[in-house]
Amino acid sequence: MTLYRAAVHDQAAGDFAATVVEVGGWVADRSPTAVRTLAATYPETELPPKCCGGVLVPWPNRLRGGRYSFGGVSYQLPITEPARGNAIHGLARWARWVPVSHAPESVTSRTTWCRTGVAVRGPRRSDICTAPEFGLVVTARASNHGVGPVPFGAGFHPYVSLHGQPLKDVTLMVPASRRLLLDEAFVPVGVQDVTNTPYDLRPARSLKTLRLDDALTGLEVRDGRGAAEVRTQVGRARVWFDRDVPVPAGVHGGRLRAWCPGPGDRADDLPG
Repeated sequence: MTLYRAAVHDQAAGDFAATVVEVGGWVADRSPTAVRTLAATYPETELPPKCCGGVLVPWPNRLRGGRYSFGGVSYQLPITEPARGNAIHGLARWARWVPVSHAPESVTSRTTWCRTGVAVRGPRRSDICTAPEFGLVVTARASNHGVGPVPFGAGFHPYVSLHGQPLKDVTLMVPASRRLLLDEAFVPVGVQDVTNTPYDLRPARSLKTLRLDDALTGLEVRDGRGAAEVRTQVGRARVWFDRDVPVPAGVHGGRLRAWCPGPGDRADDLPG
């Protein structure tokens, strides 16, 4: 019996295929007939390991003690990582993402939330559109339907399939010059230059015994786009990102945004 998925929505284009799960908006691989699978898979009766494929809004990473301040007001969120005392990875991980359009090659899903303890005076809505047209393309949109600005960040856990290859044989390339330093609660407290460390993955490196649960920043971008790459003996996958998409503060060294409501929504940089 599947307890949490409720429904899944498959897309395919050419040799590629992917699945979006309604609960949490998880991206997974559920297409056994696809020639080229993209996302890591896991048994249907299990929860996604390590937030595999998750959509992390309205904040990724961790808020220490579940507390933050915005606009001169302090807020307390539910503690969703009890072992470390944090609120982790936003409010939408277990929300229902309802499909608003579904074609064979794409699906657009939407979730709306209005939560006590969050700096919000009206509902907020996020849409994700996935399409495996030349790989898997995910487009995220957010709207603030409240009466004032609120903080907003977005992140994703794009776990790619290794097609059964062991981690020790995986080669990884990440064009990042710095690594975030974490404390015992896994909250960022500093930044380290990765030069001459095991975390310098700018030249493609075989993982061997290296295992990572780290956030890297100082990302290199060319012509408006950057990419990380995973290679195995049977193929490779590239995860690309656009420079024009702001990355939330404290996760990959980007900027926190103030999210204002109404037509022509604007985003104002916040310090920190």
